[in-house]
Amino acid sequence: MEEPGQNGQDQTGNRETLDRILDAVITTDSPVVTMDDIAAALDESPETARHKLIELHTQGRVERVNIYDSEVDWWAPRPLDVVLKTLDIETLLKRLSDELETPITLGDGTIYENGDKHTTRKLDSKTQSETETHSTDKNTAGLVPSSEKSGEKRQQLKDGADFDDVSE
Repeated sequence: MEEPGQNGQDQTGNRETLDRILDAVITTDSPVVTMDDIAAALDESPETARHKLIELHTQGRVERVNIYDSEVDWWAPRPLDVVLKTLDIETLLKRLSDELETPITLGDGTIYENGDKHTTRKLDSKTQSETETHSTDKNTAGLVPSSEKSGEKRQQLKDGADFDDVSE
């Protein structure tokens, strides 16, 4: 039979071990760790590390991926502010413009668009040459490529509207 209070001590010890393991996963220099990495870092048995990592995964505090039949990599989702501190601003802006599919314009005239960096001067000359090209093209569909109406129609199609509804 259990002694009174012993279960509470076991839970506290378990929570402390889980916190130590989670802290080791988060503070590692590597983006992922293995069970053996954690066991060595905390002087725990590999079996204890494995059980605690599984418990943390069940709680949603760490993620896992099976690399090989016998190897599992573990990582802890990092808060956004920690992730942002690891990226330089240019990389961040390029990725954002690409993922959002939206140009990002800075006050100095730099534009990040589709994962690329442009200056307004380069973009203006490119836009001007594209405009000249489009103005000489025949548009048999009756839409001017740069018109507001065609932009609205493209957006409607992108949002899932049927082609027949938009083509009127």
